[in-house]
Amino acid sequence: MYSLMPTPASKSFRINSSTGEISTTEALDYEASHSHLLIVQAQDQGVPQSRRTAVQVSINVTDVNDNAPIFFETQPNLNNVESHLFCRTFNTTDFIVIRVQDFTQANTVIGRVASFDKDDDVNAKIFYRIEGNGSNVFSITSHTGEIRTNRQLKRDEKPVYNLTVIAENSLASPKLSSNMTVQVIVYDVSDQIPQFTASKYQAKVAESVAVGTPVIKINVTNRVQEATSNFVFKILYEQSSAGSRKFVIEPETGLITTQGELDRETTSNYTLIVEAKVLNTVLVHSLLSSVVRVFINISDVDDNYPHFLQRSYRFTSSELSRVGDVIGQVRAVDVDNDNKSEVFLRDC
Repeated sequence: MYSLMPTPASKSFRINSSTGEISTTEALDYEASHSHLLIVQAQDQGVPQSRRTAVQVSINVTDVNDNAPIFFETQPNLNNVESHLFCRTFNTTDFIVIRVQDFTQANTVIGRVASFDKDDDVNAKIFYRIEGNGSNVFSITSHTGEIRTNRQLKRDEKPVYNLTVIAENSLASPKLSSNMTVQVIVYDVSDQIPQFTASKYQAKVAESVAVGTPVIKINVTNRVQEATSNFVFKILYEQSSAGSRKFVIEPETGLITTQGELDRETTSNYTLIVEAKVLNTVLVHSLLSSVVRVFINISDVDDNYPHFLQRSYRFTSSELSRVGDVIGQVRAVDVDNDNKSEVFLRDC
């Protein structure tokens, strides 16, 4: 009599207790497990005591092409691409957007798609092709997924192309494929230039504020992108006024805060040069960036004691002096501004 000893694989198989024929109890998946190990026991009907023995049985699963390619996230060529939007994985309804400069030359790589196949060997070899609108304007390298231009792109001729990229395991049988839409948008560089919401910015902050205090938020937009989050900000300290490193700007939000203690009596105002640049681009600096001046005035706080101009005074008066005669003058000053610097003397 034959039986299967308990193993991780035994639930997927059964054995005929009389003939020893082994069969499956469920579908086998090559991608889940390439092989299964069973332990078969044979037991006689001996009297008064039965005897048994066991043997290992190894079952190898062969691969069949039962999985279509799956697109997954990859990176664009940022030399020519302004932004590239991806999902983690794709199905036939997903898409990516590639923004390409106007007048991009022929034979320029603008991006790359990538996919994988859960099958093995020849069943996992993937080849790419382009179909649909613009398939004559763009081409794709069949084994790498690189998308390139076949001719110069001109926005006034056609601003948007919708490409259907097919990933297929062409050498397998049966052939399986997946497709994804790639939208190529040809944009005018001038449309991307950041535009500040003001020609200059002015702010006022007290000299007594703590480090990290918000001062002013810089906002920017352009003709095709309206959210500030599409830009990155920085202070050009080398072009700003002396002491400007007492301020810092958050790169993603444009919020300027203090990062050092302020003293109006030392510096009463600062001029910062703030740059906004389109995010995710390595294009020429001057094309996709703008600068603006930010003027920050430091308001006074009464944080200084009056002090006399001399450490001590000595006057001489005649005993013949009359009441009200001036016998001398003391002077004290306060470096604070406005009314805070007025000094009043009184007898102690």
